[in-house]
Amino acid sequence: MMKSMDMTVDPCADFFEYACGGWTRSHVIPEDKAVLGTFYTLRDDVDIKLKAVLEQPIAAGEWEAITKAKQYYQSCINLTAIEDINLTEPMVTLNELGGWPVVSSSWSESSFNLEDVLLTTRKYTNSPPIFDSYAYTDSKNPDARILYVDQPGFGMPNREYYLKGRNDKTLLAYEQFATEMAVMFGANEATAKNDMKDMVDFEIKLANISLPSAERRDEDKLYNLRTIQNIASSSPAINWNKYFTNLLRINGLDITLGSGENIISRNPEYLSLLSGILTDTPKRTVANYIVWRYVARLPNALPERVRDIQTKYRKALVGTAQVAPRWKTCAGAANSNFGLAVGNLFIAKYFGAEAKVDVENMIKQLRVAMKELIQSNDWMDTTTKDVAKEKADYIKPRIGYPDEVDLESKVNKEYVRIHVTSDDFYKNTLSIWINGVTKNIKDLREPVDKNKWSTPPATVNAFYDPQTNQIMFPAGILQPPFYHRNYPDYLNFGGIGYVIGHEITHGFDDSGRRYDKQGKLNQWWTDTAINNFKSKAECIQNQYGNYTVAAANMNLNGKLTLGENIADNGGIRESFKAYRKLVATKHKGKEEKPLPGMEFSPNQLFFLNAAQVWCGIIRPKEAVRRIRVDPHSDARSRVVGPLQNFDEFSKTFNCKAGTYMNPTKKCVIWG
Repeated sequence: MMKSMDMTVDPCADFFEYACGGWTRSHVIPEDKAVLGTFYTLRDDVDIKLKAVLEQPIAAGEWEAITKAKQYYQSCINLTAIEDINLTEPMVTLNELGGWPVVSSSWSESSFNLEDVLLTTRKYTNSPPIFDSYAYTDSKNPDARILYVDQPGFGMPNREYYLKGRNDKTLLAYEQFATEMAVMFGANEATAKNDMKDMVDFEIKLANISLPSAERRDEDKLYNLRTIQNIASSSPAINWNKYFTNLLRINGLDITLGSGENIISRNPEYLSLLSGILTDTPKRTVANYIVWRYVARLPNALPERVRDIQTKYRKALVGTAQVAPRWKTCAGAANSNFGLAVGNLFIAKYFGAEAKVDVENMIKQLRVAMKELIQSNDWMDTTTKDVAKEKADYIKPRIGYPDEVDLESKVNKEYVRIHVTSDDFYKNTLSIWINGVTKNIKDLREPVDKNKWSTPPATVNAFYDPQTNQIMFPAGILQPPFYHRNYPDYLNFGGIGYVIGHEITHGFDDSGRRYDKQGKLNQWWTDTAINNFKSKAECIQNQYGNYTVAAANMNLNGKLTLGENIADNGGIRESFKAYRKLVATKHKGKEEKPLPGMEFSPNQLFFLNAAQVWCGIIRPKEAVRRIRVDPHSDARSRVVGPLQNFDEFSKTFNCKAGTYMNPTKKCVIWG
């Protein structure tokens, strides 16, 4: 803890530098990383543990799902087999997609059918190009699923990358990436340059008609119930009835599209404007783009010379000059694709059941703290306070891992449709993609299982799901520096306690507050409470919007990061409140012993641990990417912002009014 600090800095002048200055000066970002920090060191540690369990020999009688996970990992690290397969198998898939015009001399515009190509591509992806479509829980009826249609994701991280001018260096690097990939697959270089330029111009048009992420935080505005007929009348360039009818039959499914089937259109204007763009764009360009978005996902499963092309692009995008070790990439992929199976191995070897009990007790204490903050605020009427406290009571915790991680039949069933061998990573990848698509559409008519985990147990993160009103703390994050069974309470509450408070507060941030205790999108606050909340949220939005991220020389987007900033501010207050109550009860008012060799009070150590989980450094290009894409603020702002607003912090470190860490104006919602 002391090594990470810079004791020459006044904590009231800059607490991030005080808590993390030593760490910053003693670390250099490796060439294969865009960011380095305490949080990411824990992820590296988990990856090493995953490598250890995945490289254990396949045992006789081992669960089928665990065998698949190990075989998948083996196929991923088997670079010799990947080189031997070369581009043969991917070329077969491209032909199945109707051919990539830039590569195929036999491609014919007359034989191109937009819906057919979209559906064939959709077989392999839940994030299709041109427009998005999927089955998911109905925001206003969380007991059922419904079809959604939306603006798509893009080849680059988000729309902002396409709007910086045609000669923007990152945009040109992306175009070069596509051009070199096309040449690698057999295109003539001159043809590739022309076709990929036209393709990027087309994608720029799509980006221009899409909404920025910051404008998509209001779920009420994104909930637009439509029928296929409604969508077709405003977007006639696509045969929507054909598309959705066949989407429900994808990969051998046999689901019938209902007459007058409801679909939630999350950006109707995008679909309307898309129709005009498609009408005005040559079919060759549209086909090149659809297939390119498939090809762009492939490098990890292709030979080294192809991966090198992507590495060059990644350097332009985030600043990394090298790729991560192959085992690390493969361990992460195995965990992502076989989360329950890998989780079973991880839990058995590295996770103690006592952590579940400890965190469960902490959640109870944090829940009480949140309810007290709701009750004590002066901007909410009594009616809204009562339903807000009721929602807090309804929040369901998920800790460590789901029960089914220990049930062989359930874990095997989760991956039964995935076919894996130990020597064909490309085909394994396709099987996983197909399974993901099939599962998503198949679930449309299935009952919603509100107890189902949405993340692998070996994940270093935590989550709040507004549609189930659940908070989730996977086993991966229940480790130092966030938690240890033998830590003093001030460290655990400054670590995982802060995280718990953060996730609870998400149920009451600018997005989560729109969902009631049952997870239904619904106005359950009074108009007065909503207006008062918006006023207080605007204070936080402006506060963070004025923070400059030094590595990027750009200000944060206060609107995009609002929800996470509200959660950080509420989380630190809840955890500190719960900790002080614990001192009064469990410790009978007697302060815990401070750490040996450190002349800090327990309260000071609480805030130091809360800050030091964010110690980190970042490359300039990655900092820019995160400002554009990430709803989280940068590490420094996540430390400084909540503490500037918190009187208890200033009291703990004796910060005089008017100092940087104790400004006169404070932004407080839950406190």
